[in-house]
Amino acid sequence: METVKQIVSDPIHSPCKDMAGCANFKPELTAKSAQLVRQLRKQFGFKTQALREEQRKDRLTRLAEYQARRDMYAQGGVL
Repeated sequence: METVKQIVSDPIHSPCKDMAGCANFKPELTAKSAQLVRQLRKQFGFKTQALREEQRKDRLTRLAEYQARRDMYAQGGVL
């Protein structure tokens, strides 16, 4: 944390030296923690951003198919 220069407008917003994650920062522990969070999200069924995006695309596809079918019926055609 000492090597990063931060512009702080108010001293209350600067991180404390003894704050968890700032003292003795180790990137490998951060990566391990992130992996554990991903594993727990998958285990307990929490949705990830990628899954939500996939579901949104599926919903939009179904909506487009519904609208196309409705338009065909309105024109007297059969799909």
